[in-house]
Formats: sequence, C-alpha cells, structure tokens
Amino acid sequence: MRRWVTFGIAIAACAGGAALLVLLDGAGATLGGWFGYAVVLAVGASILWGGYHWIAQEPGSRSALAPAVIAMAIRLVVGLTLLRALPLFGYDEAPQQAGYVFRDAFHRDRRAWELAQAGQPLQAFGDASGTDQYGGLLFLSAGLYRILGFGVHRPMLVAGLGAAVSALGVMATWGFARRAFGGRVASLSAWIMALYPEAVLLGASQMREPYLITALAGGLYAYGTWRSERGRWRQGLPFILLLAGCIPISPPFVFALLLALGGGRIWE
Repeated sequence: MRRWVTFGIAIAACAGGAALLVLLDGAGATLGGWFGYAVVLAVGASILWGGYHWIAQEPGSRSALAPAVIAMAIRLVVGLTLLRALPLFGYDEAPQQAGYVFRDAFHRDRRAWELAQAGQPLQAFGDASGTDQYGGLLFLSAGLYRILGFGVHRPMLVAGLGAAVSALGVMATWGFARRAFGGRVASLSAWIMALYPEAVLLGASQMREPYLITALAGGLYAYGTWRSERGRWRQGLPFILLLAGCIPISPPFVFALLLALGGGRIWE
C-alpha cells in the first residue's frame, strides 16, 4: 500500500511540476508543452528511483532521498529563474539575453533546436558548426526537442533532464561517502553536492558537467562496492549504464575515469 501511495505522489508531483514549468517558461502554455515536461520529470523521477535502489543496500540510505529530491527541485527552480530573469537583468550579450548563463550551452542548445526542426536525420556527431565537441549532448538535446518539443523551443526540457542526472550524483556521492567514511560524512557530502553553488548552476544549465560529475561519483561508489564485495556485479550495472551514457558526451572523460579506477585498484 505504501508503495502505491508513493507512486501516486510521484505522478502528482510530475504532473504538477510540468504544469508549473509550462506556465512559467515563457514559451506558451500548451498541452504539448505540459506533456513534454511531464515525460522529462517522469524520467527524472525514474532516475531517482533507480538511484535509491542502487544505494539501498547501505544502512540509512533513506537519508539520501531528501538531498537528492531537493537538489533536483533547486536546479529546476534556478534553471527556470535564469531563463526568465537573464533577458531582463543579465548582460547585453546574446547568451544571457536568451536566458543562458554559459556561452557553450547557448550555442549548443540553439544548434540542437535547428537540428530538431530540420526534418532530417539528426547528424549531431558530425556537426560542422562545432557547437559540441563530441556531439553526444547535442544529439540528446535535439532528440528531446524533436520528440517532446511539439514545435516549441523549451530549453527547460534539456535542463530538466540534467537536473535529474545531477540529483543522481548526490545519491552516488552519499553512497561512496557512506562506504568510505560513515553516515555523518555521507549526509554532509550529499548536502554539499546538492547545495554547492557551482554544482547547482551547472545542473540547472544545458551543460555536460552534470552527467560527468555523476559518472565520477557513480564510479567511486561502484568501485567501493566492488572492492568490498567481490562478485556483486549487479551493483556495478548502474555504473556501466552511466558510462555508456557518457561515452558519446565525452569519450576522453570515460577513458580517464576507467584509467583512474583501474590505477586505484593496482595501487591497492
């Protein structure tokens, strides 16, 4: 019964959050916009649910839920606030007048919207414009706009997914700190990840860093579980999925992360 109540609360939160986003993003309140946001928030809720089950074997894992959920909520609020406030109060430059803090995010996101509207296969990985070094995040953004945009450019679709992935990093950080240092350090680490200003700003923007930071935290946690419980490869599956998702976003980062983890094992 409790599981169904939790599921109902999550559905209501996604529906309500989608309604607020479509009403406040300035792109027009439409049913398609609400549906797109609802899908992204549902995916985000699923990511948090999967992250919680990933760390559920750790004693006191429920204490990681609050910072993760609050982290996602803060990033959504900050992203939406920046989108609406920067054109009014930001510097007189193209990115901020369009609602973007980072120039990279501005150019990549605008190019993603162009690709989504082109009506052709998404050729993000060979993009001649050079807006994305590897093409993975450009492809993801363009895919979101084409499938869930319904003809309206809504940058919060991409920012919403990044916020959920960033919140997953909070859980992974808690799990690693719990393994390495105990419960008190784990709680402190999770709240620092959730509230640290630069982490919030990156997680609220259309940047690749939320994915890479989460992959790093997930790698440390996966290494900790493998190190102390050999043979429990099931705990490494979420990390493998994280790496698979990050390969098109930044192949060198994935290689460096695997090299660092392998070097750590050899050193030990």
